[in-house]
Amino acid sequence: MRTKIFNYELNLSEARLQLLEKLSGIFDDEEMILGVIVDAKHDDDARALIKFLDTEEGKSEEQVILEALDLSSKRKEKSSNRP
Repeated sequence: MRTKIFNYELNLSEARLQLLEKLSGIFDDEEMILGVIVDAKHDDDARALIKFLDTEEGKSEEQVILEALDLSSKRKEKSSNRP
């Protein structure tokens, strides 16, 4: 689904759209939110981030960014190890 995020248009799945809504309800930093959405390219990553945000209150922007980067890094590592 094509969605306008701030000044950008991205194709977002339902899971990534839910992540966007969740992040927008918690944080005000548009660049941070956009960065997390871009890193969460796969639905599994978006769902993992939603679950991460739901585990406890008071996650900092830095914690969310690090989690998104970690998920993205692990996915890239898995894909580069495939024969």
